[in-house]
Amino acid sequence: MKIALFGFGKMGKAIEEIALKRNHTIQLIVDSKNAIDFNSHWLKDCDVAIEFSNPESVIKNVNICIEANIPLVVGTTGWLVDLEIIEKKVIEKGSSFVYASNFSLGANIFFQVNKNLGQLINQYVNNSQYNVCIEEVHHLQKLDAPSGTAFTLANDLLNNLLNKKEIKNDGVSEKSILNNPTIFDENIVINSLRKENVPGTHVVKYFSDEDEIAISHIAYNRTGFAFGAILAAEKIISTKGFFEFRELMF
Repeated sequence: MKIALFGFGKMGKAIEEIALKRNHTIQLIVDSKNAIDFNSHWLKDCDVAIEFSNPESVIKNVNICIEANIPLVVGTTGWLVDLEIIEKKVIEKGSSFVYASNFSLGANIFFQVNKNLGQLINQYVNNSQYNVCIEEVHHLQKLDAPSGTAFTLANDLLNNLLNKKEIKNDGVSEKSILNNPTIFDENIVINSLRKENVPGTHVVKYFSDEDEIAISHIAYNRTGFAFGAILAAEKIISTKGFFEFRELMF
């Protein structure tokens, strides 16, 4: 594949490394140095685009790729308010699009474990017996809080826990809430921490008066995210439609 790569920070460089190992070519790089001039003509020799830029640039890049009918993998978060608009455009153009809050294969298995646990809690215990919270920890350079992964976890719980009504986002916090169980309420609380050199840690924890249940996913580096993004590109290049990564792969 000839890849157009949007964003060339640490994540972009990790994607380049995996792509080259799998005998692909980085045909085009769009980053802060040239993003203002980017247009569809730049994509004429590209087979697929991978978007890991920033929340301010992602919609412009996505729209140009859709208009150019370039299959697109989007890993940038912070744009989901426009999800329905983008989905409509992809379908109207007969294009190819895959997105995820997290492209790690391990994280996507974690999403399924989270859903299954929520279904079990909802089915077998008293509606107010367990309170649940989500905590995410990322590096200091991460721009959005909570992470897209944390929102995915929380939304999956909203769909499976009938006693939860909405997500409570308090932004970046200075301390963990995992050792401070709270009384039951109708919110799913997401706590965000920012620390040096943390690729990504997510914990879902249930508290009751009798016990607690916790599941977690800890990324050691960016390789898993990059590998998943390349797998998504290899798949979407021959698949029409609008997909979340876990729908496309699993």
